[in-house]
Amino acid sequence: MSVAGIRRRRRYLAPLVLFAACGLAMSGCQHQAAQELSGKMGNATAVESPPNPHPSGEVLPLPEELKEVHAMDYAGNVLAVQGPHHVGIGTVEQFRQNDAVILPLDNSCGTLRGSSDHQVWTLGCGNSVWSINPQEPNRVDKMPVEHSTTTAVQLSDGTIATGSNDSQDLWLYQRGQKARKISMDGSADSLVAVTVPGHSDALVRVNRQETTIQDVHFADNAQGGTLRVGLGVGQVAAGEKGLLLASDTTGNRLMIYTGDDVIRLHQSYPVDASPWAVAWDKSRNLAWIGSTSANSAVGYDIRTGVPVAKAHISTLPDSRSLVVLDDGTVVAASASGHGLQVIHQPQPADQ
Repeated sequence: MSVAGIRRRRRYLAPLVLFAACGLAMSGCQHQAAQELSGKMGNATAVESPPNPHPSGEVLPLPEELKEVHAMDYAGNVLAVQGPHHVGIGTVEQFRQNDAVILPLDNSCGTLRGSSDHQVWTLGCGNSVWSINPQEPNRVDKMPVEHSTTTAVQLSDGTIATGSNDSQDLWLYQRGQKARKISMDGSADSLVAVTVPGHSDALVRVNRQETTIQDVHFADNAQGGTLRVGLGVGQVAAGEKGLLLASDTTGNRLMIYTGDDVIRLHQSYPVDASPWAVAWDKSRNLAWIGSTSANSAVGYDIRTGVPVAKAHISTLPDSRSLVVLDDGTVVAASASGHGLQVIHQPQPADQ
């Protein structure tokens, strides 16, 4: 059996175990178990946060256009903060001085996504892909595409992968070449890419309803294996060297994947309830995951078989976006108007 076939079979392992526990003759029990499981899986949403009068670090107000942060990414030490209809671009100091560049977005634009090498940001905007260079934030490159897109990501070789939340087809665009189609197991709520030293980038498709992650063998124009992301995937973020981080919001777990050849789950670890934002900290080699119910984010050392908590911050209410800049600054953003949080030195986890 192919690797993809093995992965697809694993997707159904959990319900099969439940069926076996009920007994082959108890069809009613089987049906009930399947319904209970499917009712709890997928379409995860972040829990609303309680008040937090004492968040860590510095809190910066955001301009009105960015009050409700939908997404955030970074390139070096430059931030891209996406609101409902605008994106703000600048360094922490520029946001502090209210001097960030604010660009309007089209209503068709989906979530902003950083390229695998953190050199450019892209947005799927209906019949075009918008690309923003952090060094030239006032310039937006709008590339027409043949098929409607809601999510897009640029690979390190310049290829732009696009997908849609209502289509099972991914499309790959390289300048001067005809677009290539790859048919997948399901639609794409988001596409995430990460560099792999000595190899092509790893590219994955995330489906929130099915709470799955699937690798894309784009060099072969083929889909890869599909894995379940716990009970309800929140966010998936790129690390480095093929590393991918995911939050299982419903199951309260940090999920660690690699995608250097095929998608593999390496670690699954219990964390504070309702985790959502995830981010890789390359300066400290930590995997960060934030909980909206606890107003906290914890950085884990994942170099051993079991994640070890090393750092901790108290976050703003509804911190659903989290990044760590190249200089080690941890930045969190509130989805409910509480601003931008900047932490230069997180506390040790045991304090």
